[in-house]
Amino acid sequence: MNKINHKAAIVAGIVYYGIQSAWFTVFGKAWLAALGKTLPQIMSELDGKPYWPLYVTAFVCDLVLAYAIAYVFALTSTRGAAAGMKLALVLGVFIVTPVTLTNYVFEMHPLALVVIDAGCAVFGFLVMGAIIGGWQKKATT
Repeated sequence: MNKINHKAAIVAGIVYYGIQSAWFTVFGKAWLAALGKTLPQIMSELDGKPYWPLYVTAFVCDLVLAYAIAYVFALTSTRGAAAGMKLALVLGVFIVTPVTLTNYVFEMHPLALVVIDAGCAVFGFLVMGAIIGGWQKKATT
């Protein structure tokens, strides 16, 4: 863990959280349509429960993902924004997307939902890869 740049991982997790917020603001209507729900339906499913656990859970998961990427980069000696983006793209396309697709196929969700949800993850991974790969710790002497 001491090869991980903790500042870069934390910033990457925060940035990814912001990306998700922006992504679902932009694609919100398409996402709801693919989900087959309206915003009032989702709000009624919360049934008066507080919203904050949803956001805290998402934020913690984003930090976990950023640290996982940082750990993989440390194991593979990935250095530089371009190299970080390349490896993060592989992780997003070949791990996150198939897991999402497998779950959604059995849940009978349309392909549009897979594209929106996995697309957000892949884009977020690219950005986190650039941050973590490009923000290297200073060498200690």
